[in-house]
Amino acid sequence: DTVSKEAARRWPGCETHVILWERPPKQLPATLEAFRERGIAVHRSSKILPGFHDGKGAYQLHRYDGHPNADAARRLGEYIAREILAE
Repeated sequence: DTVSKEAARRWPGCETHVILWERPPKQLPATLEAFRERGIAVHRSSKILPGFHDGKGAYQLHRYDGHPNADAARRLGEYIAREILAE
């Protein structure tokens, strides 16, 4: 929230966007509401990465390392270019 306010002060008209990795899911409704209340645009990982929650780990580096792999990075970059920057 502080970062969004500072950015708006420095660059009037700018927007704040968050790509939300939806874990743990039981906290999701409260998290989404908190962002909405602050006017922060939320982009959910499950909408960007098909099958993100299927348990197969298709977008992680290794089964023991859940960080995004190259395919996830490519898909995220394409989404950002198409859905956020193109607005």
